[in-house]
Parts: sequence; C-alpha cells; structure tokens
Amino acid sequence: MAFVANTLPRRRFLQLAGKACAAAALTGLSACRQRSMMGHLPVGGLTPVPAGHWTELGDGSVGCELCPERCALAPGERGACLSRFNEQGGLVTVCGPYSYQLHQQPLEELPVLFSAATERDVLHHVTAGCNLDCAFCITAQPARTPPEDLDLYELSPAQVVREATAGGQEVMHFTDNEPLIGIERLVRIGDVARSEGLITTVATNGYFEPGPVLELMDHIDQVNFGLKGFSEDFYKRHCRARLAPIL
Repeated sequence: MAFVANTLPRRRFLQLAGKACAAAALTGLSACRQRSMMGHLPVGGLTPVPAGHWTELGDGSVGCELCPERCALAPGERGACLSRFNEQGGLVTVCGPYSYQLHQQPLEELPVLFSAATERDVLHHVTAGCNLDCAFCITAQPARTPPEDLDLYELSPAQVVREATAGGQEVMHFTDNEPLIGIERLVRIGDVARSEGLITTVATNGYFEPGPVLELMDHIDQVNFGLKGFSEDFYKRHCRARLAPIL
C-alpha cells in the first residue's frame, strides 16, 4: 500500500524539522489559546466516531476525561490534542477509523523493544494527535497537525493487522504521535493483533488519567512511558503540560 514505508524519506524528515521549528516559535501560547485560535473543526471528508472518557457539562458542552488537560468543549470545539472534539453535545474522535502511516523498522533500532523477543522487523502504526505540544518534537507532522490536513487512510483493525502479518512482522509498535489520544482504536487493534499472535507495544508520554492507562493494559502487551524532562518548569515551558500527573 502506498503509505507503507521502510525508511523516513529525506523530504519527510525536512518537513518534520520545519514543523518542530514552527512549534518552537509558538512556545509562548497556551494550549487553550491555540484551541480558541483553531475555532470550529472543519473535518472535511473525515468521519469521526464516538469517543470514550468524557462527561456532559450542560448547555451542550462536554468535558474530556482522557488526560489531565480536562478540556471543556462547547459544541464544535476541539481539544488540545486536535483529534477529539464536541459534535452536537457528544465527544467524538477522528482517530477511530483512520491511520496516518504504517512503516517497518529494524528491531535493533528500538532497544526498548528487545524484551519482545523477536528477530523480525517491527511494524509501526501512526495516527493523528498528541496532548503535549513539545517545542522539540521531531514527529510534529502527525502529532500536531490538525487531522483534516493530513493524508489519513481508513483502515479497519483487521486491515492494519493484516499489513503486519503479510509483511512477516511479529511486533506492532504504536508510536510517533501520541497513541493514547486514539485509545478507542488502539484497544481494538490490540485485540485483533493479539488474536493473530502478534506482540503489541506502545510508546506514550504518560500524560493521561489513571483510568485510560489501566484500560490500555488489558489490551496491549508492553507500554513504554517516555519522560520529556525532569522538572515542572521544563514541562510548562517546553511541552505546555505538567510533570506531576505523569509521575
């Protein structure tokens, strides 16, 4: 399939580097300020699906309970992650049916996954959105680009897993954006992958409420929590987030 790649093309690398520079230039803006600048979400041809982990706030507003941002969204507004938004008084996600990229990578380049005990290459799965906004992000293309501006592919969980089995991969690794932003899709793919004998691993920033993280543990074999820094000041200045909820 056209979106499956073995390596990161030079042009794509330069695109990501440019996105990271742009993110650095916006460091002074808060996530809430960025949301208000975005306005209502023009989803274009994308079809969102119902999301979990939210509550009604009254007057058509909803409160997302996926991560510590706890975004309160009026109808039409999107959250800090760019992928979850309020559609007519209910929280929906555009991560549900879509993938951004599948690509193979040698296991040797991912030492954190050696415990997965396989000699085969790993199939990376990437979708859209992230609840951090790191000035130094090297995967800003899928992480911090509004989903409607990305080339997304509608693939069922079975189709995603079929790409791995057809390529001889034994491990599926969810990475590059923040996988838990699309936890609804993540757990479905994880269940299908497990039924096919694949090992599933997730790289996450850990900036989530305990409930969703515990839910994930029932569907994924291995989770790697990556710290961006070691102080509240660093997270506030460079990621627009807080360290305490992660720890």
